[in-house]
Amino acid sequence: MPDLRALPGAVRRRLAAPILRALGGARDRSVFDLEDRVRALEAEWRRYRDDLVAASFHRDLPLYHQARFGGDPAEIRRQCEGLIEPFRGRQRVLDIGCGRGIFLALMRDQGIGGYGIDLDDRMLEECRRAGLDARPGDALAHLGGLPAGSLDGIFARHLAEHLLPGELVRLVHECRRVLRPGAPIVMVAPDPATLTVGAHSFWLDPQHVRPLPSALLAFYAEIAGFADIEVRTSSPSETRLTAEAQASSEDLRLIDRTLFGDRDYAVLARAPSA
Repeated sequence: MPDLRALPGAVRRRLAAPILRALGGARDRSVFDLEDRVRALEAEWRRYRDDLVAASFHRDLPLYHQARFGGDPAEIRRQCEGLIEPFRGRQRVLDIGCGRGIFLALMRDQGIGGYGIDLDDRMLEECRRAGLDARPGDALAHLGGLPAGSLDGIFARHLAEHLLPGELVRLVHECRRVLRPGAPIVMVAPDPATLTVGAHSFWLDPQHVRPLPSALLAFYAEIAGFADIEVRTSSPSETRLTAEAQASSEDLRLIDRTLFGDRDYAVLARAPSA
């Protein structure tokens, strides 16, 4: 706290009265009153976070939203098939935010061992009906409870864009801590470099916090100590300029790439071997 004696006299006189009033009021308040005020502030913060991501909407209608905007399961599985190779032969892979269990089912079919966590009870029930190992859990809390080097792979599809920047940085560092040497991590996110994604389809999910450029997520992996970092794009847009139009002009090819490029990207990396 600054030394009030170092302030000019006029400033000290202006501050004296409100400080004395605050101190006097504090003496009159009971500990229980202060606890009530803290609880009220905590409740207000929870309401704000819930409103920020339309939490009540997602609690009431998660499967309906997934059916409308979550993407075609067959297409998502095809995307995941292109990312399964780093996990072959591994037996303790964690799917963070496993959702409908598409990647979990793919791992099972490929003889890869693993389990998933999710916050949505209805998604978890859908996974369990399919015979998949899906457990309730918050990403940061679950990772924080794991011993160092206890996983041999992590997959997270469309999770990063749901986190505040500080939460995402902590999550990437926790992933690095719990992975065994040489173990892979794959994180998939919507690609805002494609304008039809960053300016439109990204915002169809009110739980999305902010668009996340691939270069930034790759940088987070780098500063967390990951190695062999690679970025791949996938899920080409269905709407494209015609081949004839693209062949006629470099400008039209640029417009096509910018407006109708791939909708997702994946950051692939490995925990360092040493």
